[in-house]
Parts: sequence; C-alpha cells; structure tokens
Amino acid sequence: MSTRIKGIVGPYRKSPGLILEELLAIRAVCEKCNTQNKIDWNEDLEHPRQPIVADDGRIWVPVSFPVSCVCGEIIDYQIKEKPRQGGRTFYGDEAHRLIKTTEGEISFFCITLVGIHPDLREGFEAAVSALKQTLKPDQDPKEWTYHATDIWSTHPDQRKYNLISVPEKISHMKSFAKLIRDAKPQITTMNFSSAIILPDEKAERKEMLNFQRDDILKQATLTSLEILRNNSMGINWIYDNIKDTTTGERTEGWADECFLGLQHNRQFVYLTAYANIAKPNFVRPGSHYLLEVADFISYWVAREFFRSISKQPIEIKCALMGAGIYQWVDINGNAEYTTCNGSDAIKRYFRQK
Repeated sequence: MSTRIKGIVGPYRKSPGLILEELLAIRAVCEKCNTQNKIDWNEDLEHPRQPIVADDGRIWVPVSFPVSCVCGEIIDYQIKEKPRQGGRTFYGDEAHRLIKTTEGEISFFCITLVGIHPDLREGFEAAVSALKQTLKPDQDPKEWTYHATDIWSTHPDQRKYNLISVPEKISHMKSFAKLIRDAKPQITTMNFSSAIILPDEKAERKEMLNFQRDDILKQATLTSLEILRNNSMGINWIYDNIKDTTTGERTEGWADECFLGLQHNRQFVYLTAYANIAKPNFVRPGSHYLLEVADFISYWVAREFFRSISKQPIEIKCALMGAGIYQWVDINGNAEYTTCNGSDAIKRYFRQK
C-alpha cells in the first residue's frame, strides 16, 4: 500500500485517487489532429509544478500541464485563471481514535481546519483567552496551551484546572462550543475524516495507519484549496506539529512529501488557478489560538464518532458548534463534503452500513 515514490527532486507520496466531479468532463483538444482527449487526473507528472521566485522577486506560478494526445502530440493544457481577492490562513489540528468492535479494530482519524475573517480576529481571540482564564484564573492564558484531551481527562483532584466535577467540565465544553457557533459565519471550520478497519498483522497495520493520515492531509489540502479558490481567495495552511517543537519550528517530512506529491498531480495544479500556493507550515502545538480551536473541534468530532459506534451517551455533540464543512469517504471510496453540523455528518457514517 506504500505510496512513497522516488522523484527527480526528492521522494514524494502519491496523491489520493479522488477526482472532483467537475473535472471529469474536461477535455484537452489537440491542435494537430483536433482530438478531444480525456485527462488522466491521477497520473503523476514527471516534474512537480511549483512556483518559482525570479531574481527580481516576482513569483512565477504554474499555468499549464502536459497531456498526451492519441496521435502522439504533447498538448500544453492551459489552466483557466480565477480571480484573487485576498487570502486566508487556515489552522489545522488532528484527532485519532482506535475503537474495538465486533467487526475488528476501527481507526478513526480526522483533521480540522479553522479560518477567520480579519474583522473578527481580535474579538474572538479575546473571547478564547477569557474562556481559558476561567480554567486557570491565576495564569496568563497566553502562557499555556488549551488541549481538550488533557482538560477532559484530568481528574478534578489534581487541581490542574478550575473544574471540580464532570458536570463542570461539560458546562465549560458547551461554553467553548457556543463560542464557536456564535462566531459563525465569520469563522469557517472544515473537518475531514476517515474510518477504516485495521488488519491484525503489525506491519500492514502500521502502513494503513500512515496511509490514512497521509490521505486525510491530502484531502484537506485539495478540498480547502478548491473551496477557497472558488471564492476568489488564496490559502495558507498552518498545522499543529504532532512532534515536539519546543526548541524551534520543524516541518514534518511526511507532510512535505505529501505536498510534493500533490504538485505532481494535474488536479492540484488545475485547482491553484494561477495562485501562489505554498506548502503547509507545521508549528509548535497550540502556538496560535485557532490551533486551540481546531484541537477542540477535532477532539469532539472523534469522541462523538467513538461514543456513537460504542453506543454510549455523547457528552458534547458537535451540533453545538454550529454548521461547518464536513468531508468523509463513503463505502464506495468517494469523498463527499457538505455544510452541516458535525453530528449529522457522523450519522452519515452509520447510515452507510
């Protein structure tokens, strides 16, 4: 199942075999024989299509890619330019759950991206800080990182947070969920998830877990790029690093390889539509307040899936966070996304069975 390929400029991980429906009807017309050729959107390009910084500081972006015609001619397919009216930075964090069921062990993995309108930044950051302050009244909220896992699992007797019971934890979490819901639509949330049954064999299991992680990162990149470019915006991604970056920022090698794999992909080049799209940055966990928001959302999406499949009561339903963009892969391997609340998205997993 390994998707790591040795490329000319370095190893890369092949892009997911998912094609946007709107691309299926596109044809590359050969000027020599007038044949309308289908485009193989998942065939890897020999060279990645990457932005190039010129000596004068200008940035040259990819505007075409090659397509082979049946007559042997190589068509230089020109991408349609989309307008750019600014850009957004989206902050992302992940959550993972292993769930034992009668069908086998299920791995649920999701990534949440959070972006915000510039007019709301200052007020929303202040609201998040105020909510954190209630947990540690004697400590500056900027001096510690909000992790939903730690806050939910820490026993009240430890006195780490100003929460003395489970009902108080639930009340606090509902307040955070309401904060997110009330900020919409000025705050945009996207969640991308996958659930797979793991094999028993150790090496194959590890490979599938890595594949799932890579696949969801690529899906998050492609879909968020499509959504932002369709709205005439550029996009940057900043992710919470799953490794320790206490001594400095450090980009995940596997994520670099995933992004390089996308640059080998015609679909990704088509979606950029003349925009300069840089690779994601991975930073110290919780180093931005929107990373804390993404952490909160991912935690409760994963927990609601876990509690639902385990047929246990759900303490904080994702519906409390309001409508967001949710993407999942159905049983036929097709990626679907829609705007709904998270609880409705999770229910769709179970309606597939």
